[in-house]
Amino acid sequence: MAHCPPRNIYIDAGVNWCNTISLFRALPSERGSSAELWRLQQHLNCSQQKGAPSRKNTQRVFDCMLQRLRPQLDALKPDPALNMAVVERRLRSASECPMLGPERPLYELQAAATSRSERYTMVPAGVGGSNGTITLFGSRQQLLLGGLQPGGFRFRAHADPAEREEKHVVPSIDLVWWLRTSFRLEDYVVLKLDVEGAEQEIVP
Repeated sequence: MAHCPPRNIYIDAGVNWCNTISLFRALPSERGSSAELWRLQQHLNCSQQKGAPSRKNTQRVFDCMLQRLRPQLDALKPDPALNMAVVERRLRSASECPMLGPERPLYELQAAATSRSERYTMVPAGVGGSNGTITLFGSRQQLLLGGLQPGGFRFRAHADPAEREEKHVVPSIDLVWWLRTSFRLEDYVVLKLDVEGAEQEIVP
């Protein structure tokens, strides 16, 4: 990437609703994910009741949304196409200059860098302090509560104890190694890191 202009890069490690970029663009008119959650509650006709206790309201909203979204949650299943080959290919794409083409002069690259040229890449993997796999546990309804959790950690607030818990083994990448080998000092990189305790391995 000797002739690639500096890039602006946002990395969301530990995505939940995958809406952090859209929320960033909405600021300052809408602050935080509460506005987006409120719109979803309205759309599903699961609004909070005025005057009801906070805990009762929260449970009611969750139960209502779970009932409305049950068909979509039950239809979810692991996609074998999202394998390690896909993960590695998408990780490598981070080091590529998206504007770099054959025989493109430097002034064209600089012009393209100042335009609104964007791309998004979803990497179906977890992150940690080394390459390997991570085992996640949880039920379908926990996807509404922040997602599945690593072994040894259970989050059951508002969840139905009778809900069947599932086990998934997913790829995990060495985040620090990937950052160091994919980006340059000239790049402007913003990292959001919320990975259920794996921060202890990633951040010295």
